[in-house]
Amino acid sequence: MTGTVIPVIPARNWAESLSYYTDFLGFRADWIWDKAGHFAQLSRAGLKLYLSDDEHIGGPQRIYLYVPDVDAWYLPLSAADPTLAPPVNTAWRNRECTLTDPAGNTLVLATPVSRLRRT
Repeated sequence: MTGTVIPVIPARNWAESLSYYTDFLGFRADWIWDKAGHFAQLSRAGLKLYLSDDEHIGGPQRIYLYVPDVDAWYLPLSAADPTLAPPVNTAWRNRECTLTDPAGNTLVLATPVSRLRRT
């Protein structure tokens, strides 16, 4: 059996953060718990995230999301937000696109350059 790590992302404004992850980034809300606060499991393409407005989980986080093709994720996002900087190749051999969510969390969409198919 392999383990699974699911990051808990702080949401300062629940509705705004949930909309960002579902409407803008295309995650699906698998379930939402809304008793005495909010907590949700979000998923997309095999990735899972928890979103919470619990003030005890701390401040903004930096989270790497490894995706099969960062450019394929970037194209629809850039159509919705033309100010989004395009992916870049890094010295550590990733191709990365960096976003900041409404709560100030940094999300890095990344694909190892060796896994990208280019024609």
